[in-house]
Amino acid sequence: MLVGYVSNERYVALADMLFEFRRADQVATARSTISGAVYADIEPGEYEVVLGGPGHGSKIVHMEVRQDQPYQFRLLSDGLLGYMWPKCVRGGERAGYTEKEHRTYNAETYTPLSLERPDPYNHIDEDEGLTDPIAGRQGCHMAAAEWRLFGWMERQGIDYDLYGETQFHFDQVPLDQYKVLVISTHPEYWSKEMYFRLKHWAFERGGRLLYLGGNGLNCEVEFLDNHRIVYHNTNWSHSEPQFAADGREYESRFDRRVESEANLLGVVFSYSGIMTAAPYRVLDDTHWCFAGTGLKNGDVFGEKSLHQRIPGGASGHETDKISPQSPTHTRLLAKGLNPDEGGAEIVEHTTASGGAVFSVGSICWPASILVDEAVSKITENAIRRYLAD
Repeated sequence: MLVGYVSNERYVALADMLFEFRRADQVATARSTISGAVYADIEPGEYEVVLGGPGHGSKIVHMEVRQDQPYQFRLLSDGLLGYMWPKCVRGGERAGYTEKEHRTYNAETYTPLSLERPDPYNHIDEDEGLTDPIAGRQGCHMAAAEWRLFGWMERQGIDYDLYGETQFHFDQVPLDQYKVLVISTHPEYWSKEMYFRLKHWAFERGGRLLYLGGNGLNCEVEFLDNHRIVYHNTNWSHSEPQFAADGREYESRFDRRVESEANLLGVVFSYSGIMTAAPYRVLDDTHWCFAGTGLKNGDVFGEKSLHQRIPGGASGHETDKISPQSPTHTRLLAKGLNPDEGGAEIVEHTTASGGAVFSVGSICWPASILVDEAVSKITENAIRRYLAD
């Protein structure tokens, strides 16, 4: 008789699933057909049923076999199906951001967020390849893009240790054991403790920083304890000027509460060029970063990119530029060709202690590093130069 049908979590019929029907006086086995139908030579009544099959978890159910009503069996596919919210979370949602316009935060204070909250966007499919296009809204500026940088470093034979930003905040990164620190892609939210720890290392202790991202260190976060933070987005508009009481224009949300990140990075995010992408143009070909590239002033590079959300080149998505608060000796090396003078600016500045900062000012940079020879060579030149000095 037809006992029922079996499907997966999306109600797609499953063939060749195995069934074992049990009760005190009877045990029978069956296998589902191509339509997911389950036929078994059993009588109506109550049964314990064990079911499972390749690619799906097994389970035990108690059910009633009826001639007039097929039973709906379901199995879960092996693999990531979703995330569960931890019981210990006490935080709220990030408040007041007008995502549609990608420009405005409309509250002065924000509820905490838990560091233990689900983060489904930081997920890389098991069968994803390093040179596959980076799809979707989030992957292009989160884990999927950073993973390309790690893969590139391994391809180039550059050893690295990987730390989380939370470890950096809690002083669990032994900075003085390293010559070079790389931050990449979109490190937007930093605590002031993280910022000044890094700035002191570069300015006072000779540390070398590679900033291979865009819109970084742009907003202060405050750690309430070891698992809750507050994002101090403030009442802020990216597209309209924001002024201090003395008339000075703030350069960023971080500037409003701490200081402009341009003091450290040499560049700071601005709204021009947002959500566009383009190649860079060389402006100072005498700099060592262009060694071995064959590039001269006026040449264009960084045309290739895996960034599928905003394709067009290595300068893009969100871009940083030199500002009045950049160190006075910041050297401009190249600039993106984005609309409205919105191209990312590649810069370097050095510190009195022998430290240095090399910044590319673009979220899209890591998405180009595996497929654009010039982007790859420039990055390798910077890392190896800072390691050797």
